[in-house]
Amino acid sequence: MVGAFIADLAGWTWLHDKDNFYPHLVSDVAEKSIYSDVMLSTAQTLIENHTITREEFAELQRNIFRTHNSKICAEFAMIRSIVIGWLFEDDIISQACHDYCLCDDKEDMYATSFLSKLISALRNGATKNDATQVNFCGT
Repeated sequence: MVGAFIADLAGWTWLHDKDNFYPHLVSDVAEKSIYSDVMLSTAQTLIENHTITREEFAELQRNIFRTHNSKICAEFAMIRSIVIGWLFEDDIISQACHDYCLCDDKEDMYATSFLSKLISALRNGATKNDATQVNFCGT
């Protein structure tokens, strides 16, 4: 997950302080984006309450980010799948993606499941080549 935070700060630097991007990657004044906030909120929520229901999680996310369903679903699903890949074991990742990525589109479910399984495989010592061969969404 640290890589995602570093990428967020590097992205800010690229957009706002290009003179510092190449020599330092991250500016001293870089600010995290809402995507980092979503990742931190998701991780904190699932660590503190790993049995939270989909409905409770969705309501909590709506309250934290003051937004409607479609915004919390599509825009942040892939960010949440990073957290799921770190926190959950392989046998329950698909269910965790369904419960906590908050997306209902078939394509989004495939993408979040694949990314979570990929991260989980790498976290558990798989080579990059082996990790890309993960079984996801029953296919």
